[in-house]
Amino acid sequence: GHTFTFEEASLHSGPGEALAACRRADAALCGVGGDSGGPAEAISVLRRELSLHTELRPFRLLPALFGALPFRPERFRGVDVLVVSDSPEVHAGPHIVVERAFALASGRWHLVTSVDTAQPMETSSGWRQAASEVAQRYRGGVRLEHVAIDEAAVRIVTAPTHFDVLVAPARIADLLIEQASTLGGSGWLLAGGSV
Repeated sequence: GHTFTFEEASLHSGPGEALAACRRADAALCGVGGDSGGPAEAISVLRRELSLHTELRPFRLLPALFGALPFRPERFRGVDVLVVSDSPEVHAGPHIVVERAFALASGRWHLVTSVDTAQPMETSSGWRQAASEVAQRYRGGVRLEHVAIDEAAVRIVTAPTHFDVLVAPARIADLLIEQASTLGGSGWLLAGGSV
């Protein structure tokens, strides 16, 4: 078996104590951040100080929620989507984030869906190019598809089992996870992490 040692640190008095604890740890678990300016601001500082440049947000539907779905439940059995995006606080560039998405997909169902705007704006124009470049040099049997945000937003609620790993700029990923969370009841029920 595994043995875990836990150390608690509060974010309410600022990030100092928590930052020191995180630097000593192999991993850190953090509860809900709250309003900006309080713990949420401290979490932003932790992300910057620890160079946590990639956000991971898994989306799975719990069987207990199937009865509350606005659609036929059988359409959602086996939903297991991982949304990968850049961190709003740490700008490492799209290549690093897309490479992380490919590495994660290689241990799953081998599909990365790169989501950007239908008419790429400045914030996402490099995203599609970065995804294509990573796909060309990646050796692991992972397929890449490009999907516009409007199509992805529809498919995440009508055919979510199509997706494996979605990778997108932070703003687009936030919209997708918000859309997906309507199926599960609330975005507050979804986990998330920074690496």
